Amino acid sequence: MSLFLIWFFLIVFFSLLVFFKAEKKIKSKLSHNSQAMNQQKRIGGVWLTLIFSLFLNIQYYFLQDFPILRKDYLSIIFAIIIILFIGIWDDLKKATALIQILFQSGIALVFIIAQATVDHVGLPFYGEWEFSWLLSWLVTFFWFLLVINAFNWLDGVNGLAPGVSIIVFFFLLLLSISKIALQPATSILIISIIAILLVFLGFNFSGRLTLGSTGSLLIGTLMALFSIYLGGKIITLTIILILIFLDFSLVVFKRILQKQKPWLGGDRQHLHYFLIDQGYSQRFVYFFYFFLTFIFGLLAMSLQFSWYKLPIFLFLLALLLIVFFLLKIKYFQIPKNYSKKIKP
Repeated sequence: MSLFLIWFFLIVFFSLLVFFKAEKKIKSKLSHNSQAMNQQKRIGGVWLTLIFSLFLNIQYYFLQDFPILRKDYLSIIFAIIIILFIGIWDDLKKATALIQILFQSGIALVFIIAQATVDHVGLPFYGEWEFSWLLSWLVTFFWFLLVINAFNWLDGVNGLAPGVSIIVFFFLLLLSISKIALQPATSILIISIIAILLVFLGFNFSGRLTLGSTGSLLIGTLMALFSIYLGGKIITLTIILILIFLDFSLVVFKRILQKQKPWLGGDRQHLHYFLIDQGYSQRFVYFFYFFLTFIFGLLAMSLQFSWYKLPIFLFLLALLLIVFFLLKIKYFQIPKNYSKKIKP
């Protein structure tokens, strides 16, 4: 535990130095050009990725008590290279949806080749469902694409995506140190990303730095990957991210009904935009997402640890809150002529 704390505060201190320096550099060089400054703020995700890469290497080469398998280390490094390439490209030049999907597919294939695949899932009240090798590859491939894109679409309000991700990684950390998974090496990786995100969150809330495509890609990739490392806990992560997956599915459904390409953005149909357009403050949006993600995190943990009474109460409470609120604001309606665009 003492090593975990030392590691955590070391990363926090180093991240503070890096993010302060990055922000100062952006301000000093681009203070006369607001458009270029907004573009450079998106590079915050690049710095986040580089810091994580640094401590990944430190863990691999120096923390022998928490060894990372060579194939896992190399696969994460290759994935980070892909993330940096397509992330910087999209942040600065705007890559097309097809190009992004191709590179995201490359990330998934890297881990499939490294045998970081979903071989089974544990279904609540049912047991384990073992996959064939082909089904395992297909589930892994689409799992990465789903988590990466669902999380990427969440990054629309400053502080929202990093805040939700910290809560999600916190519950994954609990799993990693529990007897159910007991993955010390993975727990160090999760502590690393939590520490970096906690520091980044302060810069992101104020809009001084943003995740951009690079940061969103890294976080989505790590969420999908850690759920696999922890023993195929994709059902657990699905429960924790149920609000994000619900929003993702409804937006795709609405765009299809409106005869739009579901992967093209430019509208404000995501739940966080919809809440703001209904007159709710950003603080309310934070509370809504953070509270419900935490509730569903508790639900996922209760199912893992067989706390039979708690999950029923949490599920009913969260479900009632979501359905009542979304019906009240008419979120489920399909607007006939909804063409409101995101303001630059």
